[in-house]
Amino acid sequence: MSTAATLHVDDFTAAGTSSWTGGAFGGGLPTRQSSGGPGGAGDAYLQVATTVNHLATYNSSSAWTGSFAAVDAGVVRLDMRNAPGSDPLQMRLVLFGPGSTNVRWNSTAAHTVPADGDWHNYEFSLAEESLTRVAGVGTYADLMNGVVRFMLRHNPTPSATGVNVTATLGLDNIELAAAAPPTSPADFNGDLTVDDVDLGIWAAAYGLTDAGDANGDGASAGADFLVWQQQRVFGAIGAVPEPQSLVLAALAATALAFVPSRTATRSVTAAA
Repeated sequence: MSTAATLHVDDFTAAGTSSWTGGAFGGGLPTRQSSGGPGGAGDAYLQVATTVNHLATYNSSSAWTGSFAAVDAGVVRLDMRNAPGSDPLQMRLVLFGPGSTNVRWNSTAAHTVPADGDWHNYEFSLAEESLTRVAGVGTYADLMNGVVRFMLRHNPTPSATGVNVTATLGLDNIELAAAAPPTSPADFNGDLTVDDVDLGIWAAAYGLTDAGDANGDGASAGADFLVWQQQRVFGAIGAVPEPQSLVLAALAATALAFVPSRTATRSVTAAA
């Protein structure tokens, strides 16, 4: 298996281009700009400019190659700015590998970067359904265990090569990040753990607000407790502590809600 890539952010604070390069097909080499990034004055960024040629920059360093699967890499986030007067850009990821640059995968969907001179934040998924193989043979698993080059490129459609464009593109805060962990609707406080804290939130919200709504019906009710009960195995939790008095009261109210009254029973019987 290939050496693992690294979850990291290239923010171009240090001198140089952090191993980002380019220049193929007549496009210009990327250059580090010392100021004018998303953070304003003093925030450095990477600039790629081309005139009627392909616009792309790539990285073959150990941080951006190797096994993405080993570090659970699942998303690429970055800031992009297209200078006024440029052509609108359709930016995609291009991942090469394994083994050679003859095997290529593109982002299935492009991000449009308007020529408005403003910085915009974008996110590309690395999930299998978000990538399309455009050259060579091999599986998605093969790719994610053996990336040999990582590229950002303008291309209106997924293909093995780009198209000519005239534009000046700024790039900053290019991040290789882990996939977001699965969420549970019973994780009411958003800490990725379904536990007694969430039970307390449900109890406090019972019949009052939607803070303990796990089934999406807009209310905190007995059915939401059942969802919590089913999902409390998620996350690193131990035994559920003894509920406090507030929780006990809410549970009692829930139990009563499911028990028909004698009056209701007689009424139904009489109607029959």
